[in-house]
Amino acid sequence: MRLAEGITRLIDRFYIRPVAAILPRQVFRYAACGGFTYLIFDPVCYALLYNFLVGYRFFDLGFVV
Repeated sequence: MRLAEGITRLIDRFYIRPVAAILPRQVFRYAACGGFTYLIFDPVCYALLYNFLVGYRFFDLGFVV
């Protein structure tokens, strides 16, 4: 539970007054976690899969190469 508390505290540091006027705290936390996944985690997964699984080769799926 300690890791979750640390992540929550880190996200709450960016919950400042202009944002607080627009979004509730829970929605802001949800958006921050989703933004991290979309901007950081997805490109890293794509790069790893492309480099190590596909290996710069054409991959025939039948309807697209």
